Amino acid sequence: MSCLPLGKEPGGGIQEPDHWPPNPKLGGLEGIEKIFTEELPGYPITLYNIYNDIYADAPSFDTKWLNKDPDGSSTFGGHRQGGLCYIICSSQYRNLSSKHYEGYKKHLNLRCMYYDNYHHLKECYDHHHPQTKSEDPESKSAFVDWTIEKGMVTGTE
Repeated sequence: MSCLPLGKEPGGGIQEPDHWPPNPKLGGLEGIEKIFTEELPGYPITLYNIYNDIYADAPSFDTKWLNKDPDGSSTFGGHRQGGLCYIICSSQYRNLSSKHYEGYKKHLNLRCMYYDNYHHLKECYDHHHPQTKSEDPESKSAFVDWTIEKGMVTGTE
């Protein structure tokens, strides 16, 4: 959300593992709907997504999304506010994002998408989606192109 990023208000959170469905402990879908229909009518709803890493306990967590190291293990992303994280292969951003995008588009008037891209170039050794460091920015650009094709006003950092 452009003026109220998930994690700051009801509906999501940096300490929660997934963006969709919105966490009921933080207001859920009803909390987001209330913000944008009653409290801030007329503001565009923007997804703020971090597809660089994913919490191990996230409902969306699946090893198929993950970046793999040369030994075949999943690339560890650290321990963040919401727990243990693993790095997502940038070639999988769109696949994972599609689930979130469709949910928000169905229930809210989603018009904007913003994603955080703070990781340096990564190689992925997963045999289903191998990727070199030179292909990594191409995947990230293709993800942005996909959001634009969806008619989204798109931003990234």
